[in-house]
Amino acid sequence: MTAAASHRAAMSSDSVVTALARALDRVEDRNFARAGVINWGSPIPVFGDPSTCWLATVGINPSNREFLTASGEELRGAARRFHTLSSLGIANWSQTHAQHLAKMVEASARYFANNPYDGWFKRLDRLLSGIGVSFYGDLPTACHLDLVPFATSERWATLPASDRGFLLQSTTDIVANLVSESAVEVLILNGRTVVSYVEQLAGAEFRRRTIPAWALPRQSANPVDGVAFTGLITSLSGVRLDREIMVLGFNHNLQSSYGITREVLESIRRWLARNMSES
Repeated sequence: MTAAASHRAAMSSDSVVTALARALDRVEDRNFARAGVINWGSPIPVFGDPSTCWLATVGINPSNREFLTASGEELRGAARRFHTLSSLGIANWSQTHAQHLAKMVEASARYFANNPYDGWFKRLDRLLSGIGVSFYGDLPTACHLDLVPFATSERWATLPASDRGFLLQSTTDIVANLVSESAVEVLILNGRTVVSYVEQLAGAEFRRRTIPAWALPRQSANPVDGVAFTGLITSLSGVRLDREIMVLGFNHNLQSSYGITREVLESIRRWLARNMSES
C-alpha cells in the first residue's frame, strides 16, 4: 500500500463518521420519507470497514432486509444488522450524539462478522475470491458501498422515477466523499443500472465488450447479452478524487437477473481475475 493509501486508510473511520453525520442531516427531510426511505433505520454509508479494504463493490441502495424480517417486522436482538431509532433509544435523528455515531460505525465495520445478509453478499464474495479478496474473515479486504445510503420500503426498481432521481441527486456526494477519503483503488459495479449511474456521476463512458459466455437464455425471446465494462475515474458526483480508480462492471445484477448460472458466475469471476492481473 502506498503512503497516500496508508494515510487514507487511517482516515477511514473518521470518514464513516462524517458520512453518517451528513446522511443524518438529511434523513429527517420530509422529502426522504415521501421517497420511500425507511427513516427510522440508520443510514448505511458502507458495509464493512474501509480502513482495511482496497476494493469495494457498488450497488444502488441497501435492501429493506437490512432492517426487516421477511414478514416485515423490525429485526431485533442478535438478528439486528444496523441500528434504528428504537435500538439507540432516541425519538429522532436530531438527538444523535457521539456515542450513537460510534455504535453505528461499529455496526457497519462488524457487519460481515455479525449477521450479514448472506443471501445477497455471498454471491458477490464468490466473484471476489478469484482475485484474493473477501468481505469476510479477520481482516477483510473488500467492503460494499451503495450510491444511495438509505434503505427504502420498496425495491429501487419499483420506486417512481422522480423518487429515484431525488435520492440520487440528494445523496451521492456522501459515497463520493467516502471513496475519496478511503484507500479503495478498485470499484466493482454490480449491474447495468449501477454502471449507468456511475458513468453519469463520474462524467465517463466506460469501455464495453459483449462476452458470449455471459449470455442468459430465454425460452420465448433472444438471449440477454452479457456485457463487461472497464474504465478509470478521477471524480464522482462532483467530488475530485486524488487518484485514478479502476472500474470493472457487468450488466447482469447478480442477485436479481433471471437465469444466472454457475457457469456465468464463474466466467465473470475469471474475467475479474484476468483484468486485475493485467492492471
